[in-house]
Amino acid sequence: MHTMDRRNFIKSSVMGASLSLLSSPLTAIARQARPSLGGRGKIITRRLGKTGIELPVVSMGVMRADNPALVRAALESGMRHLDTAHGYQKGNNESMLGDVLKDHPRDSFVISTKVPPDAKDAFLASLDLSLKRLQMEYVDILYVHGLTSGDDVLSPSTLEALTAARENGKARHVGVSTHRNEPEVIRAAVRSG
Repeated sequence: MHTMDRRNFIKSSVMGASLSLLSSPLTAIARQARPSLGGRGKIITRRLGKTGIELPVVSMGVMRADNPALVRAALESGMRHLDTAHGYQKGNNESMLGDVLKDHPRDSFVISTKVPPDAKDAFLASLDLSLKRLQMEYVDILYVHGLTSGDDVLSPSTLEALTAARENGKARHVGVSTHRNEPEVIRAAVRSG
């Protein structure tokens, strides 16, 4: 158990008072340094392959973000692409994003999510759950998450699930994500079309 003696109380009080005096100038400095859509510089973007989607070169991976204020600040600063996944924070990440994004025009951001590989029907059920959490009818980019071989990419189940998601209007664009055997997975993704 931690007890506070007079010396530590005074030290903590002085530290707290000093920080409160500094917080206003520090906040002003942070606001000046923060980029915005309306002002000081153009945000650099690139076209994402043949999709026609124009994205900033910096996107926000939301994997560990559990504070809606962080996502709102990112959007206010010009962030347009948010990347999440079905399993991030046991689904709470998608739910948090859905709550934040429901107040933004759908064409003001690009959302991507990733669903783990599974049989076609199970994969599509997971996608439906992701869409429900996100409070959206579709995602801009849907990935089969964490594939590790060319055979995974080219499996009929994977290709059928991605095709069905796109044809049903639940994903504008589809792809795969990988963290291992990247060259093999990428070559198979190119071959799959």
